[in-house]
Amino acid sequence: MMTEVTRTVIRFTMDDLDEFARASHDWSPLHADAAYAYRTPYGARIVYGVLEQLICLSALPDREGYTLSSVTAEFIHPMFVELDYVIETLSASMQESQFRIYDGERIAVKGRAFFRPGAPIEPNRLDALPNVRQVPVELSAADLHKGRRVNGEYWPVQKSLEAWMERLKLRAKGVGAAQTAALMWQTYLAGMVLPGRHSLCSKLTTHFQEQAVVSDAAIDYDAEVIGYDDRFSKMRARASLQSHGVMVAESELHVFLREPVAEVTVDRLEELLPRSRALMGKVAIVTGASRGFGAAVSLGLALQGATVLTMYHRSEESMMRLAELVPDGCGSIRPYQGDVSDAAWCLKVQKQWDDEYGHPDIVVINAGLPLLSMAMEVQQLERVQQYVSSSFRLASVPLSVWLKPVAAKQGWCVVLSAESVVDAPPDYPHYVAAKSAIEGLAKSAAKQHKGKLLIVRPPRMRTDLSNTPLARHDSILPEHVAVEVIKRIVNTSINDGYEILEDSFRHQ
Repeated sequence: MMTEVTRTVIRFTMDDLDEFARASHDWSPLHADAAYAYRTPYGARIVYGVLEQLICLSALPDREGYTLSSVTAEFIHPMFVELDYVIETLSASMQESQFRIYDGERIAVKGRAFFRPGAPIEPNRLDALPNVRQVPVELSAADLHKGRRVNGEYWPVQKSLEAWMERLKLRAKGVGAAQTAALMWQTYLAGMVLPGRHSLCSKLTTHFQEQAVVSDAAIDYDAEVIGYDDRFSKMRARASLQSHGVMVAESELHVFLREPVAEVTVDRLEELLPRSRALMGKVAIVTGASRGFGAAVSLGLALQGATVLTMYHRSEESMMRLAELVPDGCGSIRPYQGDVSDAAWCLKVQKQWDDEYGHPDIVVINAGLPLLSMAMEVQQLERVQQYVSSSFRLASVPLSVWLKPVAAKQGWCVVLSAESVVDAPPDYPHYVAAKSAIEGLAKSAAKQHKGKLLIVRPPRMRTDLSNTPLARHDSILPEHVAVEVIKRIVNTSINDGYEILEDSFRHQ
């Protein structure tokens, strides 16, 4: 047969993610918890890799008289709800198909499926109720040593499994309920068991045994770690699935471990810059203060005696914990929750502060958006524009409200930029454009108001917003950047104008 090519537009919804979580028992928070996902570089819940894989299988030609024998899928870029993607399938024969999911012109998912003559694998009975986890484990890199084993039993929620079978017409593609359950098991293993809470699937391969028989709706699994690559925080595991001692399938999983970023601490800051009273009596405003550089510079300013009015959007628990870290005898952190891109809100809080604090001496413009790669192409242009517009608002509004009063007090305006404005990495045109625009606005405004402006261009920092598997190792701690900024603020010898801080950061 000639190669058959199909292209289909798909769109995932939040209901899809919820229904797939219930079906698969995979409640790993990157997929299922909006609050957790918000604090990651992705900024929102991402689509399950196995769901993407099943959608691709559903897009293949019908295969009457054939059954799935093996399938491999690689997950290259994260996918999100309410965006249009394109599935492309290439089928050269009844025995083999390739599939890809495109986000614009770039490949987000790619894989290959093989089939052999036979009937899709179905369980003989549906009365088993396997004991599955309800809360994911939380393993670290040290736990993922070669030879670590886990085992248990698994089956999706039968009613939900059957709903997905019908919706995706998988039996017509040669994929039975037992095969679908085995594929769903991979996301359960990675997200709930090995490594669990902070997992992100990279590549999944499953081989089904010829004439496999699933006696009832439960399969036993045995999985073993066969390698861990510290360079990329990636685990490899091999697993077998059995039903009453009869082999059903073998699987290999490549899974990134997204270990949490270490929280900012007083000890780390004081190792770099001992506490003092250098900024006693000064009032500082910090936007985006609940994590990363914002948290580090807020705590560092307080350790130098400043009263720090911190602004945050959602992360109340983190912000309150940070405020409690300030030792007695130092300055203080006073949190305010709101949207710094809303000029009316910023003016409202400044009016509240007028009597107690007066006008600020320092303003640190730091609030930012999750940083994911994008391409400069027509299909992604709207997303690029939205990113630039939203980032610009997060900086331009607080600049317009506080730069003039800070300049009037001969104080400092600090704008967090990035070395990317010079390097211009090709996968981040939106980020480069946003930071470049913010720098230009700040320079012009500082000249207008005769203020002192410090533009900070650090390398990638180890924060929640940059905590991707391939980026975390090539990064520096935000405390190092914060301390260099504070040292410069304490030295007030600069004349009116702007200065760029970019060469003094110590790499870890």
